Amino acid sequence: MSIEVDTFNLTYKKPFNGDLFLAEAAKKMNETLSEVREVFRLYEGVAQRIIRERNAIHAGSADWGYYGWSGLMISVHLRKDEGFDVAHDYYEYLSFQTRSARADTRVKDRNCDPEAHDYALIMRRAFTFQIGKAKCTLCLFADTESDICKKVEIGTEPTYELVCSGSPIPVRAA
Repeated sequence: MSIEVDTFNLTYKKPFNGDLFLAEAAKKMNETLSEVREVFRLYEGVAQRIIRERNAIHAGSADWGYYGWSGLMISVHLRKDEGFDVAHDYYEYLSFQTRSARADTRVKDRNCDPEAHDYALIMRRAFTFQIGKAKCTLCLFADTESDICKKVEIGTEPTYELVCSGSPIPVRAA
């Protein structure tokens, strides 16, 4: 697991200055760690409960990570005879925590009942709960051999090749 510190705006179209970059990156790191602390303050307890309960049912079927785009990510890997409905309680735990947690964000501005976002290619359904900048994403991964969930191809994916004229940089055979 890694925590990403977004330094894009520190470098894009700015003069090259290593010392300035490192000073600004240190500020960004402190901001990022502050955000991570807030996520753990709000969601650590309920995440531990979900992982503990799921792993008690099926050892090794739940884990976690932290990513900038999803915040705290709780991953539940379903067995081939399970559908997304087995995670109903986990959704409810996170919804209740998001609604009830002490934070500066008003309840009406929180995402307590997020909609599902499906990523069919990897057979994942995700729900992102949010309080201010603090995010917790519940990811449910259906088994590729699932009796209940199927990945269905609905179109064709174009492929591309880069072709350039001029003098290419030679490619050396390995």
